[in-house]
Amino acid sequence: MGDWTGITPETTVRDVLRTHPETRVIFDKYGMMGCGGAIGPPESVSFFAEMHGLTPDDLVAELTGMIDARRIELKPKEARGRSVDVSDPCPCGPEHDEPERHAKSGGCGLHDSTVSENGISTRAAKLLAAPVPRAEGSKCAHGRASRDLAKIFVRTGLLIFLVYGGTAGLIAFLSITSRGVSLPPLLTWPALVQSHAHAQIFGFAAMFVLGVSYHVMPRFMGVPLQNVSAAYASFYLLLAGVIVRTLYQPLAENPAAAMTAVIGSGMEIAGVIAYLSVVLATLREFKRRLPEGREGQPFAHMTYLGAGGVAFFISAVLSFWGAAHMLVTQTNIQPPALNDVWINVSIVGFIGMFILGVGWRTIPHFLGLEHTRPSAAKWALAFLAAGVLEQIISLGWPEEKMLTAGSALLECFGFVIFLLAAPLLGRYPVHRPAAPPLFSAFIRTAFFFGLAGFAGYAAVSVAAASGASVPRPFADAYRHAWTLGWITMLIVGVGYRVLPIFFGKEIARPGLIPVIYASLTAAVSIRIIADVGSARWPDLYAWSPLSGALALLAVFLFAIEVWRITGGADAEPEPDRAREEITENSNVAAVLESHPDLLPVFVRHGFGGLQNPVARKTVARFITVGQAAKKHGLDARQFVADLNRSLTA
Repeated sequence: MGDWTGITPETTVRDVLRTHPETRVIFDKYGMMGCGGAIGPPESVSFFAEMHGLTPDDLVAELTGMIDARRIELKPKEARGRSVDVSDPCPCGPEHDEPERHAKSGGCGLHDSTVSENGISTRAAKLLAAPVPRAEGSKCAHGRASRDLAKIFVRTGLLIFLVYGGTAGLIAFLSITSRGVSLPPLLTWPALVQSHAHAQIFGFAAMFVLGVSYHVMPRFMGVPLQNVSAAYASFYLLLAGVIVRTLYQPLAENPAAAMTAVIGSGMEIAGVIAYLSVVLATLREFKRRLPEGREGQPFAHMTYLGAGGVAFFISAVLSFWGAAHMLVTQTNIQPPALNDVWINVSIVGFIGMFILGVGWRTIPHFLGLEHTRPSAAKWALAFLAAGVLEQIISLGWPEEKMLTAGSALLECFGFVIFLLAAPLLGRYPVHRPAAPPLFSAFIRTAFFFGLAGFAGYAAVSVAAASGASVPRPFADAYRHAWTLGWITMLIVGVGYRVLPIFFGKEIARPGLIPVIYASLTAAVSIRIIADVGSARWPDLYAWSPLSGALALLAVFLFAIEVWRITGGADAEPEPDRAREEITENSNVAAVLESHPDLLPVFVRHGFGGLQNPVARKTVARFITVGQAAKKHGLDARQFVADLNRSLTA
């Protein structure tokens, strides 16, 4: 594939844009929208195609068609019917000359394959007439807006974890395990723990999830993010609501403080509604502009995200209910039964559904796996949703432990089905895409802890339904397996993988990744062992604060890298290098890095392995052009001459 252009499914998007910048309109049409910054993402064309619901061969063919069209000089009268306005270099932006065709084709009119008078396709003619994006990168303001939203949400979530969420949890456990630490008279341990949980779920995890959602949602759908002002409103409402609700709950025995907490919960509901309005508006735009040939494409992850959005709203309403109860009863804790349901709906229904929805679309590709059982994902969703619904119903009969046990079993069964459907455990990759160190370990460890959390929840609920007395630390164990082991581990692991792609930056300190992974794994393991083991060895509970300290260390180190990745200007495109003469002593990797358009020349002479970017980054760095020619039985001088002729062509 790719013919003379040298573009194959293994070519990176960045290399394609460097040699053929006019192809950016195609990548933006399918959802790149500034992802990877001005120089584009370092992912392969094949990976980009699979992530955006295309086949690699079709995308390569479309890219090659555009480049071929650019080589043909159209007469001015043949170029007048262009469908992309030169004044609008954003291919996903305002409607153009033909609104109906623009909407039907996904924004650029690139699906017309009829033949024009000069012998080329109408599609090629329109591509030829389209403006060539400037060297500094995409001018897609829509992509910039969603990326800016991702930046503020992600940074704010990490700040909430470090400043209050994780710190409050550490202080709470130090107050019961260390003699030198005590809480102020106004605070009670249960109220501080509930406040800590609210900050971690609605502050840290929700902020991170929504930030990623605002970035990937328009790119998954291939349309601009709609109602951007409402997206910013969702941020400010949620942030204000989380701060007020979290800080005033421990003081809620005072009516004024309790009323303030109720107002905070009301702002959270308003923030959720604003977020959902953005999702619905973007979904409507996606359906309106769904390109030809994609109408029947399965979007299983969208159903997960929809279920997660509904659970997000229900979770906010339950939080408001808890705040109102504290105001009426003049207490500073919400009822245990309500708190248990709120935690389950928030973790499994809201954050869990988002993790599984985005994970279904991305993680198997990141790990190099194939979706072997896509239909099973629907069954997994059905069991998980049924479990969350039964959990909500149990609020009407809090003494009926069988309802909670049934809910726990349904959720555990649904999670296991998802693991088998993705598949994330016990499968070897079919290919090995480039990824940060330990990325696979982050993902698999996170889902292992997630499975431990679901299994632990099922065991505790069934035991309680059978009449057994279950120690409270057992519930703490499965909840922290969920929140710290599954959610936080995934946030850090996936963040290391996707944030450099989002913002077009490289990881500056890869040596910190093993430290962060080890710290998080140790934090979760210590917490689970301390909680479960304390039933027999009470002294083990004193180790719980160490778990919190390690978690804070890991997130702090991760936040340092995130601040660097999301800050500053985008990486600038490399300037055109001088076309210096190639000699037999020239390094193969250096030649291809300086002149990637020479790759087809190497391939034509039998160096097909160089189409693999891994080979270009490894073997090619240790061999000269002359050595490579002799190894393949070529005349070195003739081969060098051919390269230089192509260089000056």
